[in-house]
Amino acid sequence: MFLPVDAKAPTIRPERSAITQNDWDVLASFWHPVARVSEVADAPVKAMLLDVELVLFRSENQITAALDMCPHRWVRLSAGKLRDGNIVCAFHGLSFDGAGQCIGIPALGRSAKLPANYRLRTFRTAVRYGMVWVCLSDTSTATIPSYPSVAGADDSAIAFAAVWQWPMSAARQIENFFDLAHLPFVHATTLGGDPFARLTPPSIEQREDSLIFRASYVETVPVERPTEFEFTYQVFLPFAIDFQTKAEGTTRLQSVNIASPATAYTCKVFQLYARGGAGEISQDFTTPPADPSGPGVINQQDIDMLKELVIPDLPLSSRLEIHLPVDNVSGAYRQRLQELGLGRARNANGSPPSLS
Repeated sequence: MFLPVDAKAPTIRPERSAITQNDWDVLASFWHPVARVSEVADAPVKAMLLDVELVLFRSENQITAALDMCPHRWVRLSAGKLRDGNIVCAFHGLSFDGAGQCIGIPALGRSAKLPANYRLRTFRTAVRYGMVWVCLSDTSTATIPSYPSVAGADDSAIAFAAVWQWPMSAARQIENFFDLAHLPFVHATTLGGDPFARLTPPSIEQREDSLIFRASYVETVPVERPTEFEFTYQVFLPFAIDFQTKAEGTTRLQSVNIASPATAYTCKVFQLYARGGAGEISQDFTTPPADPSGPGVINQQDIDMLKELVIPDLPLSSRLEIHLPVDNVSGAYRQRLQELGLGRARNANGSPPSLS
């Protein structure tokens, strides 16, 4: 009911977060997309990143990302409104500019001089590929990756096949994307394939900021005849994939899948492509379309399957599961996540966490 009289100010990472402090610190050093630019218009926009509740608002020619909490009485600013490019708290009318500085408190009159520490906790933002990106770390030197499938495309030429909330971690969503063995089972009606065909393990190329997996797969749906596709996945750490497919020497699809870690067990997934590029999709959508082989249906098939995970956390130790030869890509991805410093959590007594 009450905070103790010696309570400290809330930290950016909420105490209730299921992301360990170690993993949170590592992931906070990366840039993650949190919304499409077109969503941030004439009203405050809620966003979630690593369990941090954010509010996005447009001020003149910039977009600001701030902690979604008025410093006066801790009410969500996303419940307020925009006025002349400033965000106004609905509770007592405090207004803040694009730099997060409080510029008006109605209860103090129109000409009150306000202290410099009357301000919001803001975060670094960037606009690229038609999305608003946020980095929660003030000191990180990380940069937003350059994805080959949309390289050189103006933001206005970026289209979105889907922006969905997935009920699983960002790492689970990414690993599922390049998992070959699930295709003939989970996607029997959208991609098809022979469930008893021996799958050749993908080749793996290590790069400084990414891994490249190359694989072959014979699709039987919706093609007229079984067709061998060449899949190329460039996995940008920690949670993005540039995906390209070829069949019979022709590029059929170029797209980017980015999983933004909203919480430990949910992610916001952006799937985008360059207009006029290979495999252009005719319309944007955020719900499964009527097309029985479209990305919306494929996404829903994955979501329905991954909801059945018994343990939602991604194991970074190879000792906890059995593995197939085609799981070599998962092993490589998990190893690179470990090298980032992820998965080093320990209990208070120093022992590893259990699965129970």
